[in-house]
Amino acid sequence: MDLQKNNTGVAKESPLERLTERLDNLVRHRGWFGRHHWLRNLLRKPYHRLLNWHGRGIRVIIGGCVVTRLPPEFSGRNVEKYETVEFRILRDWCQSHLDGLFVDVGCAIGYYSCAALFSSSTVEVVAIDSDLNSLKATQRFCKYASGRRLTLLQGMIADSSTCSGDYHAAARATSAAISFHKVTGDPGSTWYRNLDLASPPKDIPAFRLDDLLAGVLLLKKPVLIKVDVEGAEWHVLNGAKRVLDICSPVILLSVHPSFLPRYNKTVADVQNLLSAAGYTTDLLGKDHEEHWLCHPIPKKKDPNIAE
Repeated sequence: MDLQKNNTGVAKESPLERLTERLDNLVRHRGWFGRHHWLRNLLRKPYHRLLNWHGRGIRVIIGGCVVTRLPPEFSGRNVEKYETVEFRILRDWCQSHLDGLFVDVGCAIGYYSCAALFSSSTVEVVAIDSDLNSLKATQRFCKYASGRRLTLLQGMIADSSTCSGDYHAAARATSAAISFHKVTGDPGSTWYRNLDLASPPKDIPAFRLDDLLAGVLLLKKPVLIKVDVEGAEWHVLNGAKRVLDICSPVILLSVHPSFLPRYNKTVADVQNLLSAAGYTTDLLGKDHEEHWLCHPIPKKKDPNIAE
């Protein structure tokens, strides 16, 4: 089959694939099965195989702007209207920074990692989460993205490290842990395990971004960091001061006013840390959390230093 592709490497749909997806919309998203959960559970796996008869995944537009291909079990259409402003910013950044690195802190099952990989055929992604099943789910979620550009990393991102080494070493340890524990990443198997300063988990390593991204500091690659860590955002940023100073990354930050007190912090503390690091913040929206876009203020050149 001769498949045309768009500029992000996503193959265009054939008429038969479009027909398959219309059937999927009628069956799953318009409730043909009604409340018959037992019937849905019985038919789920063979139905997914039918939807993916071509082996290229289901076309889903994440955030209303990033055309992706997802495994059928992760292709719920609710993601198409999820955080649309943030996904548009991510897409535009990836398409204008082809040598860039996207760091997904708190990747969950990989919505943002997948969107970054499909927004550009060259951007690299580091997906970080404390839960091995979430990382395995992210790997499956991103299955149809081109190239080997996804690095998985298990750990808590904080302002102190319990392990040494950069993200390559951490990724090798993560791969070994996923294999050893035989995690599947099946829908429903993932869970949240957040940084808790009162009783930090001993079985999950903690890292500063300054340590993980030490090699990136030397390369001075363009970096975009997404942070969604359920109230520990101040500690993530406090452990990334060198990254902020040297790489000047753009930051998509989820701020949790109701969770910050767990860490003896406030929204003002996060704002002050970013301001001291030379960042401006724009509020993109509010729901159960605040969505911030954080930009570095351009540094003034020293007139005494020759070009």
